[in-house]
Amino acid sequence: MWIRRYRCGGDGTGSGGDNGGGTGGSTGCEAEAFENPTDPTSGNGPCGGGVITEPNVGVNESQCFKIKKKFRNPRFVEKYDKINKPEIFDLDHETWAFERYPPKENNLPSGFVDVENYPGTTNMDLPVDKNGIVGLMHSHNNEDSKGNHPVKIFSPTDIRTFINHLTPQANSYTGSYTNAYSVVTTSNGNYMLQYNNNSWPGSVSRDTKAIWQTWYENQYNRLTIDELMNPSIVEKIFTQFIKEIVNIDGLEIYKITSSSASKLEYNGKNNPVISTPCP
Repeated sequence: MWIRRYRCGGDGTGSGGDNGGGTGGSTGCEAEAFENPTDPTSGNGPCGGGVITEPNVGVNESQCFKIKKKFRNPRFVEKYDKINKPEIFDLDHETWAFERYPPKENNLPSGFVDVENYPGTTNMDLPVDKNGIVGLMHSHNNEDSKGNHPVKIFSPTDIRTFINHLTPQANSYTGSYTNAYSVVTTSNGNYMLQYNNNSWPGSVSRDTKAIWQTWYENQYNRLTIDELMNPSIVEKIFTQFIKEIVNIDGLEIYKITSSSASKLEYNGKNNPVISTPCP
């Protein structure tokens, strides 16, 4: 069970739910702590400052449970819903958000930050200060500014960012590599990368990423527009890519909605992708 304790200047007290977004007798204190998680004693809010304490993210939970817990966090859901809309997919640039944790010893919840690229751009650049960034959510659009149709699933760059930055930050700030995540939303379905291994595989080099990129483009560039719009085809190529080309033990992909998740696994050239629903 997750428990929050609030101390506010005044009589505000309360308790929260799983992984964020609880309710309390003093909503001003809660909002202040979320908006400024590294400075709970700033005293600028209606309660004159406050402290939220919360145990570290669980390190022995199943990946399915981690996904469910994220969707019980109103702040996660708010950002997810914001980039999971037809009008977002019709833009010519990606929209995204990231989740950042304060140092573990602060016993404070994470915060979420919105980021929107310039028109006509699809590249994402994390802040120079990447400390505490354990999760990333972003959209893939229907068409870019040049009339190209982006692949509606993660790119090799997305995977490299996940391994090189999100997993080590998750270990440092939550106690486990397995608490990192990356989400992509598309008009054909949404996906989440998870890491289910207690050891870090090491950084992915630019040369390795270039090998990944070549294979990825060769496979997806062969597809017609109709095939690119077919999630089953896109997922089969991607799960093969994860298993045979990336080949990082513990790297997993889930197809997600706000109320369900299924792990996707490659099952050979002549077989459909294995989809295992979370209980």
